[in-house]
Amino acid sequence: MGLANVIAYVGRWFLREYVGDVAAYVSSDSLSKSDELRNSVQKASLGVFQPVHEEESQESKERRTAARESRANSEPEIQFEYKEIVVLGHSLGSVIAFDTIDALLNLPSGSTALDISPRTKTFLTFGSPLDKTAFIFRLQRPRQNEIREVLAVAKQPMIQDYAFRPMR
Repeated sequence: MGLANVIAYVGRWFLREYVGDVAAYVSSDSLSKSDELRNSVQKASLGVFQPVHEEESQESKERRTAARESRANSEPEIQFEYKEIVVLGHSLGSVIAFDTIDALLNLPSGSTALDISPRTKTFLTFGSPLDKTAFIFRLQRPRQNEIREVLAVAKQPMIQDYAFRPMR
């Protein structure tokens, strides 16, 4: 009896701590209590990723300032500080990183001006529930609901086209 209680306690703790966090984050219900938390996590994550992708090198800033001061007809191309970016994500962090890369690609300046796809050389996940979340959501919706799938893909460039995916 005591061993069964310990196993039940550990199992309940594991489900609440690990599976529960992922389920709360990926919940598609905008009325759920975790929607506000998910939005704040996504905003904070974008607040970290975006400056890394937008950081211009000092040499590039100086070249562009000199071109403006000399009133050149064309402004030199921006050279970014970070030419190669590697993103690592563990468990729920891999889902958040995936969402954040998609959010960067969806920015008005996203995929072309910031060269997000070519500069993100590696997106490495470990202990990731990404494949499981897609499977779980398909089970929660009727098969006829293809509109939702099309809309989801439109907001997720890395699913829409292999060109948006990191090389590795």
